[in-house]
Amino acid sequence: MRYLIIGNSAAGLFGLKAIRETDPAGEIVLLSDERGPAYSRCMTTHYIAGRVSEKQMYLEAEEFYRHFDIDARFDTAVTKVDPVQRKITCLSGDDISFDRLLIATGASPVIPDIPGIHAEGVYTLRTLEDARSIKQRALTGANVVVLGGGPVGLKTAYALLQRGMQVSVVAKSPQILSQSMDAAGANLIQIHLEEKGMRFYLEQNVNEILTGSQGAVRAVKLDDHNELPCSMVIAGKGVRPNTKFLGADFKINKGIVTNNYLETNQTGIYAAGDVTETFDMALGNIRVNATWPNAAAQGRLAGRNMAGYRDCYAGSLSLNSLEFFGLCAATAGISNAKGPEYEVLESKDIPGRRYRRLVFRDQCLVGYVAVNDVDGVGALTARIKAKAPVKDKKALLARRLPIMGDWACSAV
Repeated sequence: MRYLIIGNSAAGLFGLKAIRETDPAGEIVLLSDERGPAYSRCMTTHYIAGRVSEKQMYLEAEEFYRHFDIDARFDTAVTKVDPVQRKITCLSGDDISFDRLLIATGASPVIPDIPGIHAEGVYTLRTLEDARSIKQRALTGANVVVLGGGPVGLKTAYALLQRGMQVSVVAKSPQILSQSMDAAGANLIQIHLEEKGMRFYLEQNVNEILTGSQGAVRAVKLDDHNELPCSMVIAGKGVRPNTKFLGADFKINKGIVTNNYLETNQTGIYAAGDVTETFDMALGNIRVNATWPNAAAQGRLAGRNMAGYRDCYAGSLSLNSLEFFGLCAATAGISNAKGPEYEVLESKDIPGRRYRRLVFRDQCLVGYVAVNDVDGVGALTARIKAKAPVKDKKALLARRLPIMGDWACSAV
């Protein structure tokens, strides 16, 4: 049996480990368009900030692949998958056959279509190579503009602020973290970051990136025609699943559509991680939930199923955790819910910058926001997954309900 895995991040790495645990003798070929062993994408901003070394980012050494008899081929991009002939085609022109295939190609940053976006000094952050380039250019005291106020943009802005740069964040929405958090929680985080020197330009777009005589970035122009001087621009406006190399044979919406076993509409071909649409346990429908924990869990389950199991995937959950200068925040599920079907309870301590928001639907917890009040959020996440009715919602908000209870059996 030849197993082929495209991708060497969370889903690919956990997938190959699961295959090898289940099938010690099977042939495993791993393809990655990056140049080295697996590393933690979650740590790229920590690396830029100087909080971890490059060596600390690696999850496995190259010896790992040899030890487990993995045919790892780095710097190898895939341009086509042929589900009928059971083969893939690489950018080099080489074909590789397979019996079982795992597509774990992740996602790529969304590149805004604005003049100057390809100028020297404009970056996205997704790979270790991106992080190296940004870190090299991040000069103390220099101005940088970050496009996007979501988790990726803010984490990058925070890293550059820690390096002593003058950081401005430009976002189209009227608040930061608009996709994952309500305004009350987001405002507390914004105030905290502003006190540390970060500047925000909300309800604004960058219409143009201006360059100097040598072609390098010198400023950005906003909707209101004001210019923000800068020597670096980071485009952090979200990611898009990497599916362009797949043809019409595959069912794809925003991501690759899979069944309960993470198998695509093509028999024996599986997908996991940020490239995949899965069932969202809170929303009750299909969506892409691009987080490391989701990718790791999906990769492991897909790997086991490729090797003969029939494990059913319970579903994914939108999760975010943030930390800025000691202020921690977490969100899960339908955290920014709006509509008459939802019941929302909030606990606010504005002077202490503590905030907690619980979202219920049909008596069940379906989402939360916690800012500077993250103790016990793991139990809240378990309650969302358990889908068990909460009898005393106010007690849950006040943290008077026990971590274990009559709902625990449903959560297991």
